[in-house]
Amino acid sequence: MIVALDERPDVVAIVPTLGGNISRLRDCLASICASTFEGRLSVVVVWNDPRQPLVELGPVTVLQPGLNLGYVGGIRHAQRAITASRLWIIQDDMTVDPECLPSLVNRQNRPDNPAVVSPVFVDANGCVPAGSRGGVISNEGLMEYRFPFADTLPSALDLSVRLDWLQLGGSIIRSDAWDAVGGMDASFFPVQWADVDFCYRLTREGMNIALEPTARFTHKQSGSTPNLFLHFLGDRNGERFRRKHFETLEQPHPHSGESDLETVAREASLLTIDYAQHVEEVRKGLQEQIALLEAGLVEQLHASNETLVATHQSLQAEREAYQHEIASLRLEVASLHTGFEQVANSRSMRITKPLRSLNNVVRKLRQR
Repeated sequence: MIVALDERPDVVAIVPTLGGNISRLRDCLASICASTFEGRLSVVVVWNDPRQPLVELGPVTVLQPGLNLGYVGGIRHAQRAITASRLWIIQDDMTVDPECLPSLVNRQNRPDNPAVVSPVFVDANGCVPAGSRGGVISNEGLMEYRFPFADTLPSALDLSVRLDWLQLGGSIIRSDAWDAVGGMDASFFPVQWADVDFCYRLTREGMNIALEPTARFTHKQSGSTPNLFLHFLGDRNGERFRRKHFETLEQPHPHSGESDLETVAREASLLTIDYAQHVEEVRKGLQEQIALLEAGLVEQLHASNETLVATHQSLQAEREAYQHEIASLRLEVASLHTGFEQVANSRSMRITKPLRSLNNVVRKLRQR
């Protein structure tokens, strides 16, 4: 049952959005509202882009922070207004199955009482894509592997595999577990590795996380984020995670007393500077590669030209040799022709001509 945020909901779905694709957002919200969950469910949309005009979205609460807090900052912003015992984290390009939320709640109600229960993303082939739902962190803080290891049917997932973290998109989180570790870290702006960091802190505190294959959703990925930025952000936030948990573990957090707004402002500013420097490094690297390719191309063209010149000279020499041979043959033919005429006009040829004629007549008579 969908209720207002002030009507004591059991679960609150949080949907951060930039509002750039209203049709997709409405499909997401419609799928949430179609849930068969028998408890009290509220929906909160965090409108992260103040430039986008607010539109009618149905029975939801819309929070407008006035700036882009990022995915994590948006969730933290909404969480402060929520008193429900469970948070349901939804991305605006997801559509959840009607049974998704009931399956998540039922799994969380089991005796091991996991702090986080994550659903599975099902692709067009009915499989959970490889590496899409979680993974394990190495002793050095690197991504050791992602789960599942290959595209797998939901019913065939090996739930005995130990996981350090789960993808939080679509996940249900106990509010008391959120509070116990301080929630997601807004310094992982705007996203990437925030779910790794949050789950890692939960498991270090002895809490469980679980994957639930009967809870499913589909994903309408827009593909609008440039791959260069995604790779940069993944590397940058991965390094932040390692510094936080594996290099300065005993040192106090340098910005532990700041507000989320201060954190987001600082991280957005640093991100802009770091990304600009990264793009410049990539640009220089590409220019160097282009220069090397151009130099190599010129060298190849030069070598090819030398080969063509040599081939041309060889063919020219062969042509001249053939021409010389033809001229020699022509001279020989002319010499033979002259000789023949001399013989034909000689006195011996005139004398023997009647004999040759008689010989021809005799030969013809024999053939009869």
